[in-house]
Amino acid sequence: MELDQSDDGHGFLVNGHRYDPEALDSDPLLNRINEWDYPIFELKEQAKDLILSQMCYKVFREVGLFEAFKIPIHEFLNYFHALESGYREKP
Repeated sequence: MELDQSDDGHGFLVNGHRYDPEALDSDPLLNRINEWDYPIFELKEQAKDLILSQMCYKVFREVGLFEAFKIPIHEFLNYFHALESGYREKP
């Protein structure tokens, strides 16, 4: 997996996909993650193939797992992007 700081200094590039933690932290749809009737299909439309990594990032951030376990965000994003890239479509 290729992992670099993005050109503008905000976020990370993982295999050509840009992840901006500041944008994810302030995303209105991701900020509704605690709702019982969360609009998951709206997130799928917004996030496209990055839904797993974006949703997991938000959950880890909300419950403080990055800080508690000293998880580097760039390595986290690299791992979850690799995981979601390996998912196959259902036939």
